[in-house]
Amino acid sequence: MADDFDEFEDAFGDEEDYQFEDTDDEFAVGEESQDFGLEDEATDEDMMDEDDTITESITKKSPLKLAIIAGAVLFAIFILYLLMRSPSPPPQKAPSQSGQQAKSGAAIRSDVPIEAVSQPPGIDKQFGMINDQQKQNQQPLALPSQDQAKMNQLTSSDRQQDSQLTKFDKRLTDLEKQTTTVTQKFSDLEKQNAQNTQRLNQLSNGMMNIQNEVMKLNGAMHHLVDLQKKQQASAQAQQRPAPARQPTAQGRDDDDQSQTRQAPEPPRYFVQAIIPGRAWLTDSEGKTITVTVGDKIHGFGAVTNIDPQQGVVKTSTGTTIEYGVSEY
Repeated sequence: MADDFDEFEDAFGDEEDYQFEDTDDEFAVGEESQDFGLEDEATDEDMMDEDDTITESITKKSPLKLAIIAGAVLFAIFILYLLMRSPSPPPQKAPSQSGQQAKSGAAIRSDVPIEAVSQPPGIDKQFGMINDQQKQNQQPLALPSQDQAKMNQLTSSDRQQDSQLTKFDKRLTDLEKQTTTVTQKFSDLEKQNAQNTQRLNQLSNGMMNIQNEVMKLNGAMHHLVDLQKKQQASAQAQQRPAPARQPTAQGRDDDDQSQTRQAPEPPRYFVQAIIPGRAWLTDSEGKTITVTVGDKIHGFGAVTNIDPQQGVVKTSTGTTIEYGVSEY
């Protein structure tokens, strides 16, 4: 405890000291003189008498006052702790002889509980000086010119890096947008290609149907032409008068033998319609048959080739059947 009071005296100087007075059995702390009034006349016996008086007065106090005194002592210790933590305490004055005596008296009195301690005058001024010193210490220190230049260079490099990162982020965002656009265009092209393929298939099917219809029309036209030729031939034959001839018995026998010897002629076929791998053939009587490669035709053999480009059907006997014409 004595050391705490010594530190308090060193922090605030010896301008004001404590003086305890006994009035109506109570302690009162007053302002002492700078030299404690009787600096040259104070002796050890007077100090011991004063200590005895303080001890007798303290023994008469109630527990409540003792608690108040303890709180005041703790507050004083807390103030001393704050002062000890200050970075640069104010300059201390050389302690005088009276100050040393006061310290010794305070050390002696610190062991005894004190009822009440009044705040010494001038402590606010001391605290103001400490606060000003702390504010000065909290101000930023001036850096050397080299360190300041390095700090400026680092700050400039950081700004450049931030600017480059911002540019990279912007470029990356633009590339992502371009990639998204290209992907969307590629998807649209795929859809358009699929649609075009579907249209081509439809057109191919339509052309195939049109080709089949044209083939059917060509076959029908050839059939009509053939019928017209037959009708014309039959009409001409009817218009010619047959020569009158009386057949003899021998002549009749010869005609009967020639008719029996002659084999029936095969029917004549022409192409009515044709597609890859299949053909529709019509005979002279108007009957229609369907043939594929490998089918056999009476009197013509087997079908060996069906050519829709030229519109012909070839058989194993070398016969070529065309639109409206048969060679055999």
